[in-house]
Amino acid sequence: MEELKSELSNLLLYYKDEVEFKEVCSKIPEYEEKRKVYSDLQHTLETRIAEHTNNFLSLKDKIAPNEEAALKKERELLHPDTVTQAREHLQSAYKDKFDNNQFAEAKSYVSDLLNETEREYSIRQRLEQAKIQSKQQNHQ
Repeated sequence: MEELKSELSNLLLYYKDEVEFKEVCSKIPEYEEKRKVYSDLQHTLETRIAEHTNNFLSLKDKIAPNEEAALKKERELLHPDTVTQAREHLQSAYKDKFDNNQFAEAKSYVSDLLNETEREYSIRQRLEQAKIQSKQQNHQ
């Protein structure tokens, strides 16, 4: 009891008066409800990420080696739109709590899960890669 009284006294020190403290205490259920909503949303999103990642990886494993280049090209076409849609969805769900840095970290996290680290290629690297692919196709 004494410990609890001491904690109450310490809490009261942070507020000007008991009325202000009671006002904050009255908002605790509202804050708890918001925390629960955000926790549920996070769980839902984590579950969806895991499901979609597993689906993608299982489909990717079924791709024949000679079709991998075509898959990569298609993915590169779809990827920017998918990222934009994910950003918009999260911004609408989290509103002013949305954080661009956290989104960038999440994007990297998903790329790592898919074993596709995102790299920026220079124009020269892209041209060299195109030459190599062209030569490989000509030899086939």
